[in-house]
Amino acid sequence: MLVFLSFAVIASYLLFCCSYFQIRQRVIVNPVRFHMNREEKITENYLKSLGYKDIVFEPDGNIPPDFSIDDRIAVEVRRLNQHFFTEDEVKGLEEDRIPLFNLLQSSFSKFDTQYKGRSYWVSIRFSRPIECAKTVRKAIRKSLTDFLGNPAPLPCKVNVTEGMYFRVYSSKTVAGRVFRFAGIDVQ
Repeated sequence: MLVFLSFAVIASYLLFCCSYFQIRQRVIVNPVRFHMNREEKITENYLKSLGYKDIVFEPDGNIPPDFSIDDRIAVEVRRLNQHFFTEDEVKGLEEDRIPLFNLLQSSFSKFDTQYKGRSYWVSIRFSRPIECAKTVRKAIRKSLTDFLGNPAPLPCKVNVTEGMYFRVYSSKTVAGRVFRFAGIDVQ
């Protein structure tokens, strides 16, 4: 009877393992496609550079871990954030940068109707804290309008606000585009 009981326990365990394997196999064979963010793509490339071959992204769906390697190593990708501290507030650096980038793109596109056969690369340098969007938008328009009205030899520095300026460079002509975004640099 003890032998029969042991066999029943082993059979139940094997049945559980087989069921788990079939469920896991279904997840891997018919996965829902998740898209890698920038950090996950960097991690995948790094893991490949280390020589790992069997790298599975989101092996159990959109839950940790982000990667399974050789079905024995789990890797969860985390991004370390940098922060800017003021007297009463802590903000992630990306909280200002992303809205500023969007503001730049929309401001640059407003000048496309003034295209006269020349295009320019524009990079930005700024310090924190960044003024409110309305103030910055007006300052961008004014500084770039002044530049177009009285272009300086390139490359040149164009002041926008007290804590922000552009570097303007010559660009290959792009029909219908006056200003092209070249990059952000933070002081």
